[in-house]
Amino acid sequence: MGTRELAELLDQASADVRAPALAEAAWARAGRVHRRRRIVTGVAAAVAVCAVAVGVAVPLRAGPRPHPVATPSSSPAPSAASPGPPSVDQMPRQPGRRTIGPLPATGAAFRPAEARKLSQRPVRQAVAVVEPHSADDATRPEPLYVLDTDGSWARVDVVDLAFTRDEGNNTADPLRPTAVSPDRRLVAVAQTDELIVVDVTTAAVYRTPLPGYNEQVMWRSNDTVLVTRDDGEQATATFAVDWRARTATRVTAGLSVWNTVVSRPDGPVLELRGVIGAEAGDEPMVLKEWQLDRAAPVREVPVDGRALAPYGVDEWYGPAVRNGADAGGDLVVRAGWGRTPTRQGVEVVAVVDVRTGELRRLLDLGRDRVKGCCQPLDWVDEHTVLLRTDQEGLIAWDVSTGAVSVVSTGPLLGIVAIALH
Repeated sequence: MGTRELAELLDQASADVRAPALAEAAWARAGRVHRRRRIVTGVAAAVAVCAVAVGVAVPLRAGPRPHPVATPSSSPAPSAASPGPPSVDQMPRQPGRRTIGPLPATGAAFRPAEARKLSQRPVRQAVAVVEPHSADDATRPEPLYVLDTDGSWARVDVVDLAFTRDEGNNTADPLRPTAVSPDRRLVAVAQTDELIVVDVTTAAVYRTPLPGYNEQVMWRSNDTVLVTRDDGEQATATFAVDWRARTATRVTAGLSVWNTVVSRPDGPVLELRGVIGAEAGDEPMVLKEWQLDRAAPVREVPVDGRALAPYGVDEWYGPAVRNGADAGGDLVVRAGWGRTPTRQGVEVVAVVDVRTGELRRLLDLGRDRVKGCCQPLDWVDEHTVLLRTDQEGLIAWDVSTGAVSVVSTGPLLGIVAIALH
C-alpha cells in the first residue's frame, strides 16, 4: 500500500473519533501546508500507523442553531452578477447528471489507454490537460495528456518532465490546475530552474531559465506566466515570465500564485488569503488587489462571512476562479477548510463577492472526505462553476440556485487543468 492510499484511509478511519482539544489546533496547523507532497520514508508511515492507534481526529463541537440550508427551487435564477441571498448548500447524496462536451462522462476516461502522440498530430485547442498520479517510488512523473475539442486525446511526447522540488527535497507532481493559457493553445509547467511552455497546437516547446525551486504557475495573459518559487522557510518569490522572449522579471507586488485569482490581463490581480481564528502572527482573511509594479495592494477588503454564520471558511487551499467575460466578473470561488454548526475542519467550497468581500454562498461537501479533496477548475457559465471532488469526480455547482450535477462520475486519479472557453 502506498503512502497516498494510507493517508486517505487514515482520514476516513478517524472521521468519527473524538479527540482531545489539541486536535483542533493540529488540524489548523496542518492546513497551512500548501504542497501536496510525496512522503516515502518509513518513519512517516510508522507515525501514521501510530496516529490510527491513538485515534487523533477533528473534534465535534456543539454550535449555535444551524443556519437555514438552501435547497434548489424552480423560481427564476438571479442575475449572473449575483449568486442570490447568502446561502449554504449541501452536497446531495445522489446528484443529477449533466453533460458538458467534450469532457468525458467518467473520471476513469481521464487516464486514456490509447492516445496519439502530440508530435504526430497536435490538438486544435486544449479543453483539459491531465497528469495521472505516479507511483510513490516513481523517479519521474507520468506524461501529460491533452483533451482536444473533438474529444480525442494526445500524449505530450515532446518534453520529459521532472517532479517539482522545494529546499527540503520534497517533490510534487508538476502539472497545476492553472496551467492552460487563456487561448487554450499553451500549457505552462514549472520545473526546477526553468519554466516550460508547450504549444499544444504545434507541439513546439519553449524553455525559459528561472533559477530556483519553481512550483506554481498562473497565466496573466497569453504572453505572460506568473511563476511562484519556494525560497525556503515558507518564503516565496513571484516572477512574470515572457515565454516568447525567454525572460523572467521579479514582480514588485508582494503576492503569491499560491493564493492568486486568474484575472483579465488589463485588470488588477486578485489574491484571496489569510485565515479565520488565526494563531498569533498569521494574516486575517482578506481579498487583495495588486498591480504587479506596486509594492502595496491597491485595494484590500476583509472577507465577511457573518451572513452565513455559524457556517464559514477558516482557511483557503488550492486554486481560485473568477467568473465573467475574460475573468472580470464579481464572483470568486475557492475551496477551503471550514466549519458547520457541529464540526470544524470540514471541506467546503465558497463564493466571495469581489466588490464587497462578502461570503455569498457555501457548499458543504459533507463527511468522509480526503483532506484538500476538492477544487474549482473553471466556470461553465456566469453562474455555474465546475468543481473536482475526491468522490463524485467532476461536478457543476450553480451558485444562483444551489443545484449540483455530476459531469464526470468517479474520482480523477491525477492532476487536471480544464479550460472550457
